[in-house]
Amino acid sequence: TANTGHRAIRIANTVQYSSPVFSGFSAHVGITPQNNNATADSGSGNTVGVKEYALRYTNGPVDAMYTSIKYDVGSNGVKQYYLDAALAVASRTIAVQDSTQNLLGVSYKVLPALTLNAGFGNFSSSSNTWKGSSKSFGGTYTMGKVDILAQMAKVDDTSSTNIDRKMTGLGVNYNFSKTARAYVRYDSINWGSNATATAGTEQKRTAIGISKSF
Repeated sequence: TANTGHRAIRIANTVQYSSPVFSGFSAHVGITPQNNNATADSGSGNTVGVKEYALRYTNGPVDAMYTSIKYDVGSNGVKQYYLDAALAVASRTIAVQDSTQNLLGVSYKVLPALTLNAGFGNFSSSSNTWKGSSKSFGGTYTMGKVDILAQMAKVDDTSSTNIDRKMTGLGVNYNFSKTARAYVRYDSINWGSNATATAGTEQKRTAIGISKSF
């Protein structure tokens, strides 16, 4: 659990504004109010405050976006509940701190059949619990009804934990139409590329399926 990093999946009670597009540029701002009222039971019932913004440029072959998101735990802390390895309810307490993630992603259509992408990010927290940088490179090549996809990503952890991560992913789509496809995916993930391997550190996954958009 020490080397999975931190990530945002969904944030409830968020208000967000997205601007109209001007000459390919658009701006996005989101705010999630913090609840810091609970002083008992290690902040059980409190929620994390979030501020985020993004700038996007889409024009011709270029699609680029810069995002920044900041989480803020109040002075009374936040208590989270989760299922442990035995599927029993457990909890962890997060003390007052803030955490910021920044990311720049760029996609460039080199040829009608070839699109390349790259991402560069960094993250830090006030207590230096999380600190480091990330980068990724990938591309998509289309041959008729077939898309070939590849992606490589890595995280350089510079916190006191110092657990680096890396991932390689491959995929193939067969497009029946603009809205329907069959796909195959494979990825290899190492949650501790600079550490001694332990159970679950290295994972290999495959997926086969059919997707339909409406």
